[in-house]
Amino acid sequence: MSFKHIQRYFLYAGILGFIAYALHDILGSLLYQGYNPASQAVSDLTALNSPVLNVTQPLSFLYGVMSVLVMSTVVYVLRKNPSITLKQAIYGFLGMHLISFVGYGLFPLSEAGQPNTFTDIMHIYAVTIPVVMLSIYALVCFIVFGQKQKEHTQLKYVAGLSLLMMFIGAMLSNLVHPSVFGIFERFSTYSAVLFTAYLGIYTNHKLTE
Repeated sequence: MSFKHIQRYFLYAGILGFIAYALHDILGSLLYQGYNPASQAVSDLTALNSPVLNVTQPLSFLYGVMSVLVMSTVVYVLRKNPSITLKQAIYGFLGMHLISFVGYGLFPLSEAGQPNTFTDIMHIYAVTIPVVMLSIYALVCFIVFGQKQKEHTQLKYVAGLSLLMMFIGAMLSNLVHPSVFGIFERFSTYSAVLFTAYLGIYTNHKLTE
């Protein structure tokens, strides 16, 4: 098996990451007695007091590993592209996944809801805020790159859609009634997960050209 074939397999890790993330959300929601996905955040499923932690934690860990793997491969494949904007985009998105993987692993929520222990404060301010900012920065760079390079127009539109979903989720989750908070919060989380899977497929396509 050639190294290029190995890279192609690694680039499909984004799809496995999406499946793992979706399973941790769906299975966790089904098995967590009293949990309401419409009104509660995804992070509640991996909180330290979550009764389904033995199910959600391994799946969340698998998602993190797959995301870092696919983004590391994307960076390796596209690193020689002369565009500085593209480099900013791929390194920014890789950095986001590294912070997310390591940070959320070190600082999970102590319990469901909005607790305020040291771990919870770190979860929000040391992990979530940098993750959101890096995601926005990287997606904007992807959009700018796609605008400059017409052969990458599809990348521009998908990145734009992901950014729109992220903003809609962030804004509406703070404006809507708490009974539907979880629905709009998932707009933001799934936008990054789905874009990562797409980016792996997109890069795999470029690898075959």
